[in-house]
Order: sequence, then C-alpha cells, then structure tokens
Amino acid sequence: MNKLFKMILAIILLIIFGIYLFLFPPLPLIPKIGRSLPSNYSEGDQEFSKRVQKSFPVGIPKKDLEKLLLKDGFGIYLDGGNFHVSNEDILKSKLGVDVKDLFNNLLENGYVDKYGVFQKSFLELNGYSNLKLKPIYDVKKEQIYDILSPRARRMRAQFNKSQFPCDAYWMILWGVDAEDKVSDLTAHYGATCL
Repeated sequence: MNKLFKMILAIILLIIFGIYLFLFPPLPLIPKIGRSLPSNYSEGDQEFSKRVQKSFPVGIPKKDLEKLLLKDGFGIYLDGGNFHVSNEDILKSKLGVDVKDLFNNLLENGYVDKYGVFQKSFLELNGYSNLKLKPIYDVKKEQIYDILSPRARRMRAQFNKSQFPCDAYWMILWGVDAEDKVSDLTAHYGATCL
C-alpha cells in the first residue's frame, strides 16, 4: 500500500510539473535586452525602448545590428514597407505629387504590388538614377526615391514567448539608409492575453 501511494504521488507530481512546464515554458530564454522588465506592459514597453535606444544608436551598420540581435535570440525579418503607410502625406505635402498616379506608375514598373508592399525590384535599386518613372517625375525622382527608400527597407527583429495567459513579444523596428546604416529605430514590448 505504501509503494502504491508513493507511485500515485509521483505520477501526480509529474503531471503537475508537466502542466507547469506547458503553461510556463523555460525555453527559449528571453533576450538579455528584454529581461527583467516591469510586469506592467506599458512601463515595460518604455523601459525596453530606452534599453534599445541606448544599446543600438542610430547610424550603426545594419549588419552589426542584425548580428547582435540574432546572437541575443531575435529573429530578423524584412518588415515589407508599404507605400500607403505614411508616404502619401509626405509625398503630397513636400513634393506636391499626384500620389495615386505615382502609385500606379510604381505598380506598373513592378516596384510595389497592388497592396503597396515594396517589391524586390525596388529594394535592389542602387540609387534614384535606376528608378524608372514617367517623365513628369524626372525632376523629383531623387526626392521621391529619398522619401520611399528608407521606408521600403524597414526591418524588424522579434522574439515571442508564451507566458500563460499571455503571448509576450519583444520587437525592434528600424529603417536603413542608402549606406546600409540604421536611420531610425523603435522598440516595443507587449503581449496579447486571453
């Protein structure tokens, strides 16, 4: 009877331990820059942003940033900049461009898809001189390219971890200039919870 009791107790403890590991998995480890943040996600977001800004200054080479983030456990993704996000107002106010016509011209030349996501053909341009647009845009081609290029080259590093009842995320977004250096950088920490 004593052996049976011990065996049942051991099974119950294993089940409890298994449930605990399922709900609070220890691996993968949270990246160092994202550890020990305040449990309040709003405060944690501010702290994470400060840490990222301090650790990765604007102007750092893109490759160096990616190497450091990969080493810390982040995944790196092309954020797939979108023509429609923030570009329309800038192009209209700064250059007086017919945004709809410019978008259609970029679409016709394969620089964006029908949803406005920049395509490989745009990302592989080596400066504005190779950008094929209607002749009416020739005078403003360099300015158009300078506005669109950093936004098209948006990158994202992200780490996700399930922490029942939430799925937490640590995200770093940055733009890259023509010299492949980080032109701007933002960071976010948060979660989606049940």
